[in-house]
Formats: sequence, structure tokens, C-alpha cells
Amino acid sequence: MRLSQSQIESMTFQMQSLNFQKRDRTSIFDAPSKETSKYIGASLSQLRGDNKEVEKILTWLNNPKAFLFVYGIPGKGKTHFCSACFEKLVARYGTNFRYFSEDDFYSRIKSGWERKWDSSEHIKNLVDTGAVIYDDLGSAGLGSSDWRKEMIGDLVDTLYRNETPTLIVSNYSPTEIKSMFGDRTASRIFAAEGTVVSTETWPDWRNEGK
Repeated sequence: MRLSQSQIESMTFQMQSLNFQKRDRTSIFDAPSKETSKYIGASLSQLRGDNKEVEKILTWLNNPKAFLFVYGIPGKGKTHFCSACFEKLVARYGTNFRYFSEDDFYSRIKSGWERKWDSSEHIKNLVDTGAVIYDDLGSAGLGSSDWRKEMIGDLVDTLYRNETPTLIVSNYSPTEIKSMFGDRTASRIFAAEGTVVSTETWPDWRNEGK
């Protein structure tokens, strides 16, 4: 039986009234950002840099597990790389994976607060999926409050416990991530079963007009 819009709204209201957490599972394809949309069709074959580092990426993508942490200064093609991985993961998981920029992740958390949702349950629902891409970890900073640190901690802990393959892209090194988010979060991201890749040897795409 197909439910009417009024029935759906009524059921949603009842669930919220009972303090249930609405599953925030907005499609990853709904609204690509201006920054990433220009890289639609990006190819991993365009990766250039240390062969060992590139090989680590390809190995992870062929058998995604634990965390793949890719870091380096701006202008090294990380956004292009992220888009190319997006295409690869679509082929592997269909729509059963999630992509978040840091701004998008925090916006969703704040939206949940406005609805009086429990943040931990909200995060579990957000990443109840086959794989995750998290772009620009640390870009929002921490400010005077540590709520971002807590939310990232909950996110990483959930992904770690669920053994969800996760690609994290950041401008910050592992040492800086540890300083920003603490030992517990860093120990999960950089656990022995994970993969860490530096883009230090990658060419500067901005200087090359990419």
C-alpha cells in the first residue's frame, strides 16, 4: 500500500515524539558541491607521485578495509583524488556508501540537535553503510569548544567498531590530527590495519592549472 504524504508526515511526527532518531540518509548524489562537481569523471590513472604511495591507495581500493588516511598540503589534487575514489566506490558499493565533507557532517549534526536527536545515535545512522568518504578532516578547526572533537571521536569510534572501510582526506598530518582530536581517535584512524598515504611527492595541481 502506498502511503499518502499526510500519513508519512503523521508517522514521522509520532516517531519524533517518541524520541526515535530519524535516519539521516540523504542520497550522496543529491547535491554535489561546486568544488567536486568539476571533477566528475576523475580518474585514478591521473595520480602521480611516489609509486609506493600510489600502490598503497590502489591496494586499499581493490580491497577496502579499515581507514585509508590521505594527507598533504592544499593544491596536491586531493579533491580530484577523492572524486576518483567516489567513482570507484560507486562501482563497488552502488549507493551503499556515504560521502561527507567536514562542513556537511557538522551541518547534519547541528540539524539533529535542532530536532533534539541523540548525537551518538544520529552518527550511527549516518554511517550505517558499506563504506565512507570523509573529506577535509580538521578543516573546520576546533574553536573554543570541544564539541567538534567529541563528534569526530564518536564518528571514528563508530566506523572503527563497525569495521567500515573509510577514506579520510585531510590537510593535516597524523601528528596534527592526534593533537587536534586526541590519542583515542588517532589510535583508531592510524591503527596497524589501516593505511596512511602522504601526498608530499604529488605535483602541485594548482600550479599546473588543474
